[in-house]
Amino acid sequence: MIVEAAEQFVTRLGLAQTASWGELHEAVESVYGKPIYLVASNSSSLRAVTGLWIDTAEFGAVVCRERDDLHTQSQNACHELAHILFARAPEDWFSDLLPRPQTADHGAPGTTRFCASTTGADTIESQIEEAIEEVAFAMTRRIQSINRTAEETYFG
Repeated sequence: MIVEAAEQFVTRLGLAQTASWGELHEAVESVYGKPIYLVASNSSSLRAVTGLWIDTAEFGAVVCRERDDLHTQSQNACHELAHILFARAPEDWFSDLLPRPQTADHGAPGTTRFCASTTGADTIESQIEEAIEEVAFAMTRRIQSINRTAEETYFG
């Protein structure tokens, strides 16, 4: 059920079933209300962190590890874009399956927010992170469907 809810969430971006990375990027920027710069970094400070969203007053930056393969970078960038959507999307995009973080107050410009630590899979923080990951997977499916072979389309 959460997979279908995530697909519905991504549908609200107005993307075709087979969207390009650029179309996804523009759609999230539209919800965000400012440019999003995508950065691949080889910084040693990104050892354990695979992706990072930095919010400023003028723009947002999504930073992924340059050493990761392109598929992993794409998935990590989609995960960070999903965090942006969970902070900025209209209230009616959310449901019990895709709960909005209670602290989605649009944050203070210039801050970087990390998800709260969680003590178990049944916490609201874990449920939100799972929902964000499902939305990221739904976005990835949209942008990767353009290049699928017939076998990949049939078998998933």
